[in-house]
Amino acid sequence: MSIKVERGKNLKAVLDTNILISALVFGGEPQAVMHWLVENGSIYISQDILTETRRIIHAKFPNFLIDLARLEKLLKRDALWIVLGSIEVDICQDQDDNMIIETALLGRCQYIISGDHHLLALKCYQKIEIETPARFLNIIDQW
Repeated sequence: MSIKVERGKNLKAVLDTNILISALVFGGEPQAVMHWLVENGSIYISQDILTETRRIIHAKFPNFLIDLARLEKLLKRDALWIVLGSIEVDICQDQDDNMIIETALLGRCQYIISGDHHLLALKCYQKIEIETPARFLNIIDQW
């Protein structure tokens, strides 16, 4: 299933923590997705997603703390912030995966971009497509 979003319409997506970290640390397709969404769509995020991103960067990639500060500034300026807690999502065993889905549901997003195999196995949840960065770039390239 592919959701049709007309050109010029607001494509809304949540970037999983692993995509934010990959965009920051490795660049490549995750970074291309993030930049495309900033320019052409909307990134939806929650404080919980940012907190998890911070925790992982501090623990595993401390050399990227300056880049993390830049990412946070970008997200504060360009992302749409969702406050979690008004609905309960319990589809995944991992609560961090549920938080990604909850953010997407509350933001009425069309996509979750993730590298997490548990989320990707769902493929779609309540009309929200769950795609890898490569697949998402292919979808937007087909417009």
